[in-house]
Amino acid sequence: WVTNIIGSNRLGDQYYWDPIYCIGACLGQQALLVTLQQMSRDPGLTLKERESVTELFNGVLDDSFLYLLHFHYDLHECVSGELVKLMQKDEISYAMLTEKINEKKQILNEWISPLPLLQQQEEMKVSSPQQQIYSWGPSLAEYIKLTEDNSFGAFTLDTSNRQNLEKQCCLHVKRFIEELEHRFPPSYLHQSFATLFDPVYLFKNQQQLHVPNYGRSELDYLRKKYEQLDDFNINSIKNEWESLKPLLLRFMDIDGNKHLKKVFWKSFVELQRTINSTFDLDYKNILLLLNVYLISPTNSAECERGYSASNRIQTDGRSRIMIDTLD
Repeated sequence: WVTNIIGSNRLGDQYYWDPIYCIGACLGQQALLVTLQQMSRDPGLTLKERESVTELFNGVLDDSFLYLLHFHYDLHECVSGELVKLMQKDEISYAMLTEKINEKKQILNEWISPLPLLQQQEEMKVSSPQQQIYSWGPSLAEYIKLTEDNSFGAFTLDTSNRQNLEKQCCLHVKRFIEELEHRFPPSYLHQSFATLFDPVYLFKNQQQLHVPNYGRSELDYLRKKYEQLDDFNINSIKNEWESLKPLLLRFMDIDGNKHLKKVFWKSFVELQRTINSTFDLDYKNILLLLNVYLISPTNSAECERGYSASNRIQTDGRSRIMIDTLD
């Protein structure tokens, strides 16, 4: 509702504010509050406009609003925003995705974990803190520090509801973690494919490729799962994998495409074909699993873009588009 009021022209062109600037002003500056206070006393505005400005001023200069605003800003900038951008990539690696999700979950768990007693004493500058202190994100932590004396810059602030706000934020973070675990459950299928074929995972565990039993359990799982594939020999693939590992190690020493799975494997296969004319035949079973891996998406971003494109074409006004009605 803040952006709706500020973003409209009801206050006149002279006082038109951009919503993004207003949020930025709330997060780190006093300019918005000072301007609203001046506008609430401006005789050039009508009574209704001054009342609207006063209502907006009181709504913004509220500890609950500012506390939650800083909290959600940190949540977006430090966690959810980066995950959303990552999920929009078509070539996202499962290993990279799980690593990033675990990293964000660790950040969230640190936010809701009380600081050690000694650190709490240093933060509060008292021998026995009356309540637990949480680390929170950088923006909220700075806001809490700036409002220790019940003031926000030049404005008095009522911070008596902080404990309830902390409980509310902790509950929100716990639900966020639960939602991450629900939406991104561990997949042994994807993990098995990543162990064998994910360039990011292979480069990260390059030394493990020298171990004789590397990838054997994952390969057993995959060959049993896809044993019904045409021309798939579940016995020959074990030997193919063992002989493929040295080729992979040599190729990884010269190739730099660590994060692009299609480019990595295309380069690898083309190189092996130039060296060994019967490469496709010698490794046909492992290449069959590789093809399954390459067409198995980690996310649904590419599919959803198709629906978005169709929605832009077939709008409500074009709901009767058919073959016989097209120009």
